[in-house]
Formats: sequence, C-alpha cells, structure tokens
Amino acid sequence: MRRVYHLDFACERELERWPRPYAPPKPGALAVAVARAARALLGPGDALLDDLVDGHGQLPPPWRGARGESWCATPSSRKKLLDAGAEPTPGAPVELLRALASRRLPLERGPALPGGFWAESAADLERAGAHPLPGPTGQAGWIAKRGFSSGGRGVRRFRGGFADAALVRGDREWLAASFAAGGVELEPLAEVLLELAQHGHVHGDGRLEVGRPTEQFVDPRGHWLGSRPAHNLDPEFADRLAAETEQVGAWLRAKGYLGPYGLDAFVYRAPTGGRELCARSEVHGRYSLGWAVGMGRVDEVRLDGTLGRVAAE
Repeated sequence: MRRVYHLDFACERELERWPRPYAPPKPGALAVAVARAARALLGPGDALLDDLVDGHGQLPPPWRGARGESWCATPSSRKKLLDAGAEPTPGAPVELLRALASRRLPLERGPALPGGFWAESAADLERAGAHPLPGPTGQAGWIAKRGFSSGGRGVRRFRGGFADAALVRGDREWLAASFAAGGVELEPLAEVLLELAQHGHVHGDGRLEVGRPTEQFVDPRGHWLGSRPAHNLDPEFADRLAAETEQVGAWLRAKGYLGPYGLDAFVYRAPTGGRELCARSEVHGRYSLGWAVGMGRVDEVRLDGTLGRVAAE
C-alpha cells in the first residue's frame, strides 16, 4: 500500500504546548531544505501530503484511503491526514510522545553519561562540579538540555561550569527560564569524536525492527547536516549500540509505543585518553532525517537534499 507522509518538524513544540491549541510555524528556508532531505523516507509510489492536497486540504480521489504516515504521530498531524482523506497509521498515545520529548522519561534508563542528572532548581547545580571527562574546556564544562529541545534548539553549553565567575551573559536568565519550565537535563561536556545514530520501528503486530548504525554530521550548534552508514565503527561499539537500540525498542513497546524511533549516540574521549561510547544520548519517538539510511533504504542523505546510492532491495 502506498503511503502519504505529513512532515511537521516542529512536533516537539506541539507536544510542549499540548493540550493547548497549536499552530505550526511558517516554514523557513531551513525547513524547506530539511523537507527535501526527508524525501528519503518515501518509498516507491509514496508522496508528501503537501504535494497532493488541493486548496481545501483534500487528497485527490486516487489517494483517498492511502496509509497516512506522520513525522511524529501528534494529534494535529494525525488530524490533518484524516481530514485530507488518508488513513493514519496507528501511533503512540500523545501522553507517551510528550513524556519522551520532555526528556524525563528516557532518564528512566539512566543518564546519557556518568554524572548526568535532571536539575529542577538552581540548588541542584551544586551537584554539577568537576567531572572526570577530558572535555573541550577541561573537566568543568557541562551541557544543559531543556525538555522538548531538538536540532540544537533549547541547548546551552556552560564551558566553565556553573560558578558565578564562569557564567557569561544570558546564562543566568536562560537557567531561570529553564527551571521555571520544569528543569534541564545536565550532562558533562565531553569531547565528541564521532556522532552516531541507530533507528528502529515498533510494528503494529509487536514486531521490533532494528536498523544499522549510522554516522551523523552536525554543525557546531547541533544542527543535522547529513547521515551515512557507520561502516568503520568499532565492532564492540556497534554491538553495544545495536543492543541498546533493541532494548529501548522493547522498552518503548512495553509502554504502548508504535512507530519509528531513533537513538542518537556518540563516541567521546574517555578519562584514560582512549575512546568510549555513549550508546544513548537522545531517544526520539518519531522519524529522523537519517532514518532512511539507518533502515537501509538509501546509503546517504544530506541537508542539501541529494541522496547517495539507493540501497539494494
């Protein structure tokens, strides 16, 4: 059955606001480029909803009843597909999607790096002292991530830690706003040597499908630039990443999750000076731009929308 895809890359903002009303932001130049890259998700005969609907948001008759796929199965995305005449694929409850995007739920499986934790107030920052990782700014740096952050948005680096003398302009205000919104996830600021991801899919019949590891390219602010298979990944790291991806998939399935998911991961400089793996720095309850690479549909996707060799069937 051919599929029609609805792509709302601001889904974390909807989940943050839910159940309050939500209106998708007007796409900017970057969103257009991201949408081009996301076409790698489409299989033969598939299409994007925005390419098909008429001025009233309706699919043409040949596409009525097509299976509707959401970038993330948010209420507004599923409604848009349904109103257009598609049949949305069963997805996860919005409460579960929201808990994943908030960053609180994935912490059930432990912090991304040793010493990481959730901070709810300025008093919690006392726990964020020196750490053993040889980061880019020594052993004092930390990275803070707000709930519902994505693509570099809602992330701030504190390269000298949280002592008053180390804070720079805007740091105090950013932290105060973060605590007012529920807190931040803190982890030591490590020296990242290799950005990775692995993807999977929880099918409606309970079957769990796990893809291959991918290498990600990002800019200094964390914006995705491209993905390709991680062919040269250390075999031990590859096995650990695959095991974590499968375990997270089973964990999500037990909580009632259905659909695509992904883990971001990275290789970093260990205290000994060697290399170590963080097998789960992010858990995404949605598609990702590297998902088609991870699931073997194509061999490369880049932000400019060009694709590498299409993987053999």
